[in-house]
Amino acid sequence: MASKKSSSEVVSKRYVCSLIELAESKGKLANVEADISVISDILIESKDFIEFISNPIFSVDNQKKAIMAICKKYKFTDLTSNFLDTIIENGRLSFLPNFVEVFRNEVSSRKGEVKIGIKVANDLSAKQIKDIEKSLSEAIGSKVIAKVEKDEAIIGGMVVTVGSVMIDDSIRRKLDRLSRVMKISNENEKEEVA
Repeated sequence: MASKKSSSEVVSKRYVCSLIELAESKGKLANVEADISVISDILIESKDFIEFISNPIFSVDNQKKAIMAICKKYKFTDLTSNFLDTIIENGRLSFLPNFVEVFRNEVSSRKGEVKIGIKVANDLSAKQIKDIEKSLSEAIGSKVIAKVEKDEAIIGGMVVTVGSVMIDDSIRRKLDRLSRVMKISNENEKEEVA
């Protein structure tokens, strides 16, 4: 299973890097980014679309008709339309969600942006998220893009993940530490009494 995922990521990266380089050379990267954003929204909002791109029963012609209708409806650039046509021709339409994720990550990386994950117990407002991004951007010297996830189990505070580094400043973590300290203290008292 892991090898299949890594294989799809390698394929996705190869296709996406070609698209980005072509878009940059033609000065159309912002347009392609807008198109990819629309595709991302469709993937999020339409279970039928996910089923369509994942189902091998649809012929290449049917896939092209459906995808080109989307391209026309949303006025995608020729670069995006040609990219989608190519992945259909090469039997890679089911990789579309990977392509979108890899595209966003690659563009973000080329812009020097750093993606971070934030877990919080309660929803944050857009202003709070922007303030956190601004503070972290100033601290690390790169533009920060935060992906906020709600996790009531942490009770309060937050858990911030930057790459492989995790900073856990949650109330749950503090309670766990306090519990361990109290347990050790109780064990030491029992040993002293004995």
